[in-house]
Amino acid sequence: MKKKVWINTLLILAMNLLLVLMTFVSSFFDMRIFFVELFFTLIVIFISIKSIIRLKKCKEQTVIKKSSLCYNDNKWLEKIPFPAIIIGDNNEIVFANNLFKTVVSGDFDCVGESVAKFLQNKKIEYIFKNNGTDISFDKKSYTVYGVNSEKIKILYYIEDTYYKKKTFEYLASRPTVFLITFDNKDEILRDIEVEQSSQVIAKVEQQLQNWAKDAGGIFRKLNESLYMMIVEERYVEFFVNKKFEILEIIRNIKLDENKYATISIGVGRGASSLRESELWAKKAFDMALGRGGDQAVVKQKDSYAFFGRISKGIEK
Repeated sequence: MKKKVWINTLLILAMNLLLVLMTFVSSFFDMRIFFVELFFTLIVIFISIKSIIRLKKCKEQTVIKKSSLCYNDNKWLEKIPFPAIIIGDNNEIVFANNLFKTVVSGDFDCVGESVAKFLQNKKIEYIFKNNGTDISFDKKSYTVYGVNSEKIKILYYIEDTYYKKKTFEYLASRPTVFLITFDNKDEILRDIEVEQSSQVIAKVEQQLQNWAKDAGGIFRKLNESLYMMIVEERYVEFFVNKKFEILEIIRNIKLDENKYATISIGVGRGASSLRESELWAKKAFDMALGRGGDQAVVKQKDSYAFFGRISKGIEK
């Protein structure tokens, strides 16, 4: 609606500018025609100004026609202690309380704007169907609730940036257990000289320690070829996005052209406790070995994800 008002205003101004130019040009030919045209031009300009004012007033009072309420009846929205807007038939904002204007739109005149501007690509129908929808706008987080009746459509914006940040931080800091084994350590010890095998083993363990250190995690050696690592969930997400590139880093530790070190990793992700995470990590670890090793398996509550030379995907 606001766009239509703006276009109509531009058209009116353009027409007035054209009349002024024509009047100015006529002064070079006949002053009598000039004064006649000037008279009518002033009348048209006066009418145009009144039309523009009327258009703006019509935009501001659209809520009266759209919701069958008078402007004074909308004052109840000002008493609500959170931002709220009324939506018109074409999903344009027809009324916004002062809290919405100051908190959400940032003193921007939002009346007449499409509500999509404040919905972060969410569909208005989706918001009306759900009991609260998460939306971020202008570096703030909101839970938006919708009321859709025959006479009126309203959206309420509950600003909860602080609580969502705290929730995100809590989830991102949850501990996750990793079980890691040096797949072919015995083969390396058997097939190459002690000095060279010791160097290879030291390189593998150093890479694993650096991996844990970079993630701010805890790394422990449980026996000759089994290791445990505990890191926060935020780093697990990073490892998954990188397809567990530590697997390739370890493979680059080569004995010769055809022999290289490999590891297997089991991860217990999203568990409710460290104990449960360890149990899930053990199941994922056993599955990684059962599938031939040289891969990472991530177990969540209802699914397994596989990364490495053999497979990259999710199995439920």
